[in-house]
Amino acid sequence: MLFRSVVIDGDAIMAADPVTAKDIEAAYEQRRSQYEVKEQRQASHILIAVKQGATDADKAKARARAEDLLAQAKKNPAGFADLARKNSDDPGSAEKGGDVGLFSRGLIAKAFEDAAFSMKPGDISGPVETEFGYHVIRLTSVVPGKTRPLSEVRSEIEKDLQKQRAGRKARRTIRGECGTCDGCWSREAQASSASISRGCCSTRAWSSTATTG
Repeated sequence: MLFRSVVIDGDAIMAADPVTAKDIEAAYEQRRSQYEVKEQRQASHILIAVKQGATDADKAKARARAEDLLAQAKKNPAGFADLARKNSDDPGSAEKGGDVGLFSRGLIAKAFEDAAFSMKPGDISGPVETEFGYHVIRLTSVVPGKTRPLSEVRSEIEKDLQKQRAGRKARRTIRGECGTCDGCWSREAQASSASISRGCCSTRAWSSTATTG
């Protein structure tokens, strides 16, 4: 097989075809949806679990217990974490005072999500029924949704555009050397500086200084 090394100088490419501020701004506008951060909520809960196939009587008993805990929580909001530690059937969050952390829409049980996204920080609500049982929920905080500003992602966009341009230049360079097909160029050419040594997929030799392999 015939081989030839083709060196792509990424620095030279960037110097000859620099990424401008307008290029970055245009790319930002095209990709704006990628930089959207959804609203998040943080909540704590007390779960009174209900087993699959539970009888109506068992469900009523669990709901009554949840209602009693809801009343206690509303009477003493500051004691919610202690109530959760002592009463919640969710071991993962109970040890943290019922804290389930931050979440956005689409990540948790729908009924729980709907309740949490209708509350204000400090509100306590329930019982909310899900497939797991009954929840008493306390909303801790709200992190508003936002779009990451251009100043925050400028460097990220610039590097991506530079990489794209280096890749396009590499493809053009190797097509010129080989003259046959895109199969002759290596993905390594997409790096800022790459050295490619590949056999041509054509039976036609493309090396002026060839080594037989």
